[in-house]
Amino acid sequence: MSIETGQFFIGFYVIGTMGVIGGFVGRMVCGWACPFGLLQELLHKIPSPKFNIWPFLRYGKYGLLIFMVILLPLFAIDEFGTGEPWFCKYFCPTGTLEAGIPMIFLQPALRMNLGWIFLVKIFILIVFIVWAVLASRPFCRTACPLGAFYALFSKIKLVKLSLDYNKCTHCGACHEVCPMGVRFNESPEDMECISCMSCSNVCKLNAISLEMGGLPIPGHPKEPKTKRI
Repeated sequence: MSIETGQFFIGFYVIGTMGVIGGFVGRMVCGWACPFGLLQELLHKIPSPKFNIWPFLRYGKYGLLIFMVILLPLFAIDEFGTGEPWFCKYFCPTGTLEAGIPMIFLQPALRMNLGWIFLVKIFILIVFIVWAVLASRPFCRTACPLGAFYALFSKIKLVKLSLDYNKCTHCGACHEVCPMGVRFNESPEDMECISCMSCSNVCKLNAISLEMGGLPIPGHPKEPKTKRI
């Protein structure tokens, strides 16, 4: 895949599939289908001091998407005119945990070929594991290029959480439970929202609901979550 060869060997079917998913559910994939996201949430439950993530760090994942996923594979090419999967090869802690480490145990012969790249990726993995104990979903919020890609669909996705401004009392309960640091009542179309439903579950007045194409999804409760006397 390169520009120099004059040919763009890009997996348009992959990009198209991701685009369809993004246009349908956006970053809901991150909230409901990502195993590394689940691991981070479990790690965050470990008792420890908890810290917020500086808001400006969220832009890091867009930088990684542009440079390591798109530009470097196109321009940093070898003598055969092909690029490398830079993010996967040199950075991705998810791949290290879910593929790299298991392969070493399944194929012991590979241990002889381990070098500095693998050690660097192990270090990056350890950093995010420790960070996940101290802060909520740090990889998702600061470094995941796939999350950055799906975030681009935040305003046009079909399935999304919706805020009923007439019901919302701005109590701030949704702020406290959001694993992505979203203040949903202030920015219901925030690009960081992964539609995990945590905010909806704690909203006593049902001001937050799930909708598809602007219509409420059948079965979602609409009555206030208060005890009837």
